[in-house]
Amino acid sequence: MDVPEKLITTGYGVTPGTATHSLTLYRKDTPDGVGNVRKALVFGAGTVQWSWGLDGVHDRGGSTPDPRMQQATINLFADMGVQPGTIRPG
Repeated sequence: MDVPEKLITTGYGVTPGTATHSLTLYRKDTPDGVGNVRKALVFGAGTVQWSWGLDGVHDRGGSTPDPRMQQATINLFADMGVQPGTIRPG
């Protein structure tokens, strides 16, 4: 994706450029040694501003919410065993 500011050094230098983002979802079932199975679920979106796709209100301007990202977040929470109290129509 073309971005107006991309970090170019380990300091504070930025320039316009093309950025590549990655998301990670990792699952693992691990026996705990006493007959139970522990389930791990790790989601990482640290290289993107994930919250900017969830709603349009931010401290540095607005954004357009992405229904696909909203649904992916609901699905991720469902995998964790939690659900929102209400879901927006659509």
